[in-house]
Amino acid sequence: MWTCITEYYFEGPGYEILTLRQGLNQIMQQALERALEGGDTKGGAYGKLGLGHIWKALGKPEGISSDGALIHRIQAGDCYLLRNGKWAMALQVWNGDFRDLWDAVLQKWAPHCRYYYLICGDVVESNDIKRKYFTWDYVTQIAFSRQTPEEIRKVFEPYADHRFTTFEDWSDSFLDNRYTYWHQPALKQLLLKLLPRPDLEMYSFLTQFSQKMHLSGLRMCYSTYITICPVHYVERREPFYTIPALEQMRKQGLID
Repeated sequence: MWTCITEYYFEGPGYEILTLRQGLNQIMQQALERALEGGDTKGGAYGKLGLGHIWKALGKPEGISSDGALIHRIQAGDCYLLRNGKWAMALQVWNGDFRDLWDAVLQKWAPHCRYYYLICGDVVESNDIKRKYFTWDYVTQIAFSRQTPEEIRKVFEPYADHRFTTFEDWSDSFLDNRYTYWHQPALKQLLLKLLPRPDLEMYSFLTQFSQKMHLSGLRMCYSTYITICPVHYVERREPFYTIPALEQMRKQGLID
């Protein structure tokens, strides 16, 4: 049961990355101003951070979904200079990955840029095969309830470092959904507290851990679950340039 979150890193020349940040935030600010004036600002069902506002600013292109939202406005600290002189911008989206929408955004507003993604949904996938931005081996999603056994809560609760719970305008019902990214050694070290089998390889270890959690009665706890998924690094949908000449140069190895 995944609440789909996708993280992005957009990469390109500073004048495009910084202009893109400013432009996206202006779109959201205008949605807020319309809300204060009592106008229609739904942008889907996600308030002023809804991706529908971006879709409208693009001219409402057909066949592109916008049924999601930004986690928060893009802050100045989300953009930074890379060693190679390019800039990167971090961005998080709720309820899907919306790569078709971001393809259209880059084509219109930042054609010299591209992006890397990490989807945490029914599929946990990244196109960052060189692990420039995403280095994780596993992603966990944990939802606690009042019935969660204390033994399990005390192991996992300190590691809710990516809670994604600051959805502006939204219900508190999301407050118990927690994501954490893991490298394999650290994750196994944590789970050994509940399943002391250091002799097992990771695949067998996770299988036995899952069985132990089910037998513990965890599935009977309303809204309580632990999902552990490996990150699949794939070459399909790799970073690409929307300008054909630049994409051809990338394929020829002349540019990154």
